[in-house]
Amino acid sequence: MGFVESIGARHRQACQPRNLSIVPDSPGECYLTWEAAPYRGETVIGSVLEKGGRLEIRIISIVDDDASQRTATARLLRSMGFAAYAFASAREFLLSPRLSDTACLIADVEMPGMSGVKLQEQLIAQGNTTPMIFITAFPEDRIREQAMRAGAIGFLAKPFDETQLLECVERALTRSRKGQDDS
Repeated sequence: MGFVESIGARHRQACQPRNLSIVPDSPGECYLTWEAAPYRGETVIGSVLEKGGRLEIRIISIVDDDASQRTATARLLRSMGFAAYAFASAREFLLSPRLSDTACLIADVEMPGMSGVKLQEQLIAQGNTTPMIFITAFPEDRIREQAMRAGAIGFLAKPFDETQLLECVERALTRSRKGQDDS
């Protein structure tokens, strides 16, 4: 049974697919996604830009040691039309091929090994200017100020509001696009 068949009849009637997109997943695989409802009247699939007849897929990476949070965040972003990749640790992300093509990075603050703030420091030291959004179950003003001073787009306390996260993602992708236009 496909996705459309698996959702309830009432939801299916309310959500007519629009803006179909093919989104890459793992190497050699992709999935079809669409915008089911407008987000604040805008097309959320703004992460897929049409330039010169080809589609550019904007990648969002999620780094969180909590598997349920990581999966839920990736599913939310994919449901909104973004290409989302999830990583269980900062090390896993740093060693991945997604490091160089990530347009927005969402990272947990407290993780075993390397924290989200240490990940931010390392990326900056390497000259990587990927916009970051922090999520945390333990919001501390000192850490929030440090992350924001270093250029973070947002610092959200778990559980966070989906709308807040999506607004931060929009701002991050706008900053990422501007950075690419400047180069």
